[in-house]
Amino acid sequence: MSKFIKENKFNIFIFCFVFLIMLYSFLSDRGLLTRTFRWLTDNDYRLSIASKQHISVTENNIFEFWNYLIKKTLFRFDYDLIFSTKIFQLIIPFFGVLSIYKYFNFHNSLFKYSLNRVKNYKKSIFKNIFKTSIGVSFAIFFAYLIIMLICYKLGNGVFGRVVVERDVTPRTLYLDILGRNFYYNHALLYWTLEGFTRFFIMPFIYTFFGCSIALISDNKKVVLIAPALYYFGFTILSFGLIALLSFGYYFSPSAIMASGDYNVNSFLMLSMAFIPFYIGTGIIFLGNKYVEKT
Repeated sequence: MSKFIKENKFNIFIFCFVFLIMLYSFLSDRGLLTRTFRWLTDNDYRLSIASKQHISVTENNIFEFWNYLIKKTLFRFDYDLIFSTKIFQLIIPFFGVLSIYKYFNFHNSLFKYSLNRVKNYKKSIFKNIFKTSIGVSFAIFFAYLIIMLICYKLGNGVFGRVVVERDVTPRTLYLDILGRNFYYNHALLYWTLEGFTRFFIMPFIYTFFGCSIALISDNKKVVLIAPALYYFGFTILSFGLIALLSFGYYFSPSAIMASGDYNVNSFLMLSMAFIPFYIGTGIIFLGNKYVEKT
């Protein structure tokens, strides 16, 4: 166990950090943090809650108070999950930084020179980068799954008011393939699939891209910021394209992370999202000047 923790300490840290961000976003959006803080700091508020005859909350019992809050709060599975994860549209390319940093140091260590003894050195590089990227993705996706199950349990799988009353879906990714009723009939499966795209595939792509840049640049700062530069650079560029072309948002790396109800061609959007992965793979297999091989 200690060996596993030592080898995966970056990924464990990422998991904990991502989970806490999602949990904070969820609790903050539902107003639970504000009311808990008031309970802890406002004696009159505690007394007023404890004095209500129809609830069983003693004055200094935070657990009873939380039980009261959870029963009182109206949870909605899909909306709660959307607002728990919406911030990641802005920060998703940064979560591979620790692993990219680790790989940069690893590649520029004795590993770089040991490639002389590897027959298929490009395959070895690809394998190491792939393994690094997969570890980050598992950490982030596992945190998402826990939050998703919390939202599903508290919301009892109930949709948001707009979804029910207006018969609309807050997300449309994959529904052009699976059909619109898939969202209503298999909500948990849908959000697992979409979460896999946003919190496994996307972190994998940008970690892989950043690690591949380490093969052609000895500048650590360039390597670490390259994924974010690509992500935000093309997102900004897409704003202008959207004004000119109806399909301009396909060029935005952040579009797939957004909780929008626009109609999309899921296959095309995924294909465009993989461009950094294509670039990284090209760096590995089409170039070799960065590898000292005799």
